[in-house]
Amino acid sequence: MISGGTLPTKNSEGGYGSAGEQPERLRSGGEGSVPPSYCSASREHAPSRSNSLPPNARNSRPEGGIISSPNAVDAGGVVLSNTPPLSSISNPDPHGWTGAEDWIEWSLSVNWPLKIWKKLRADLEEAKTSAAQQGAEEKHTSIAVRGRYANVSPCGVRAGKGNKGLYFAYSLEYDGIRISIADKKDSNGKQPNLMFRASGEQCLLQGAHHCYEIGNRFVRQLGGQSSDCKLSRVDICLDMPGTSIDELMIAFNEKRYITRTKARGYFETSGRSFFLGKPPLVIQAYDKLAEVNTKANPTKKLAMIEYRWNGEIPANATRVEFQIRREALKTRGINSVEDYFEKRADLIFYLTHNWIRFLETIPDRKNKNQSKIPTLEIWKNIQDSFQNFAGGKKGVSLAPLEKEKADVGQMIKQAFGVLESAARHKGLNISSWDEFNKFAKPQLKSLAGKRYAKMEN
Repeated sequence: MISGGTLPTKNSEGGYGSAGEQPERLRSGGEGSVPPSYCSASREHAPSRSNSLPPNARNSRPEGGIISSPNAVDAGGVVLSNTPPLSSISNPDPHGWTGAEDWIEWSLSVNWPLKIWKKLRADLEEAKTSAAQQGAEEKHTSIAVRGRYANVSPCGVRAGKGNKGLYFAYSLEYDGIRISIADKKDSNGKQPNLMFRASGEQCLLQGAHHCYEIGNRFVRQLGGQSSDCKLSRVDICLDMPGTSIDELMIAFNEKRYITRTKARGYFETSGRSFFLGKPPLVIQAYDKLAEVNTKANPTKKLAMIEYRWNGEIPANATRVEFQIRREALKTRGINSVEDYFEKRADLIFYLTHNWIRFLETIPDRKNKNQSKIPTLEIWKNIQDSFQNFAGGKKGVSLAPLEKEKADVGQMIKQAFGVLESAARHKGLNISSWDEFNKFAKPQLKSLAGKRYAKMEN
């Protein structure tokens, strides 16, 4: 489902700009001429929704997409253009395969001016409360940003593992991008207060780089000042219409590969599939045609045909995909989204040549002569097509990032909290420094005595 509609061309009540002015498509790294604005009360029309390709997809294909049929039309009868945006022009792939991002998540530390934050928070709370009511009209469950709607969910989300992850009180969908906002005016330079996620469908329809621009536009037009961008996850895929998974599956079953990981197996999907590695870095290959035929909605299926399968449904279609999470990105010198796009070509070369390589014959893993074994022909083609998408190697460094300095103050707070919790488990209700000292001092003295006694011996 594509969210986002236009508002009537009038000033919103209590807003900071014209609600009817359409947001421009931003250039990479550039500031638009539109000043920051946050509109709150013009909700007279619900966002328009459609099962056809969105307008920006009709006018140009996303990065890595291919439309080979000049007369192809979408579900709404709109003729699709063959003209790609400047950011997506690349050499035609000799195999007709397409590389692209299939998922991207990132976070930002955003400082909101107090006046804007108070208004934004109030409107988010109002929309969130309305969304929790059964039968609430969509116009009451959304906020407007420069004439675009952001639909607010009835509950917040938690990012991370279990109950220990960061909590974001507000969850929105804006131009297809999932945005999570913490109930904080600023991040205090510690933890991010905004997170963004572009799913596989949105990367397919809009391109990962444009999804990133949408997130930046959202913050800027609300009047926030962002910093400390951190890339959390990116999936990079190669769609191979006309190619069966048979050859790769046989090589996998025979272990005709060399890789830096030991984890391997099969995963449940609509067709045949396998994976190598485990989070934070995994490669998987699967029958994409079977998946699309059984799981994809009409919009996604149409977009796959036009953007990834050269305008027609193929007899076979395989996808090879790398899923890369933050820890794996950091160990390869990538911190932000900008880092990723700058180093993408070198990262992909490393992944397809050094991290994993499929072979013509089974390697002799005991004698370690694996580097001399010829690369499987289909894997050579995969290497070339991935590189055709990303561009040639730049020779940039993929050295691991320096480890972030520990927050000593936060560590001390945690230690204090643990001691307080231990006291409560002993049935003590500590309410003063003397009581805390009386409990903690002998415990720490005992532990320290044992630790340093061992060191002296």
